[in-house]
Amino acid sequence: MEIDTEKGRFQKAISEFSTRRKSTEMKLPCYYSCDPTAMAVAIDNNIIQSVDRKFCDVDMTGGPCRGQMIVDWHGVLGKTPNVDIIMEVDVKRVQQFFEEMVQ
Repeated sequence: MEIDTEKGRFQKAISEFSTRRKSTEMKLPCYYSCDPTAMAVAIDNNIIQSVDRKFCDVDMTGGPCRGQMIVDWHGVLGKTPNVDIIMEVDVKRVQQFFEEMVQ
């Protein structure tokens, strides 16, 4: 998405590296930044289309994953789910919020 405003050009400049990497190196057909998606959900949680409730914890052991969130996707730990993870959103609505933001 290219919006020729000061905010639009700024957004393009700061996201260009990530967008290019996701499409060229990782071969993803599209790239959705989590920040605008989180902003859109905070404004209107009706855009959420699918949620998974999973047990999550933050690794504080000091290893290579220190500070990262660990998600028990398959329930192997047997712990009570404690986090709602948004799996799917109304992409058109997120894009609409984003376009309004950079006008």
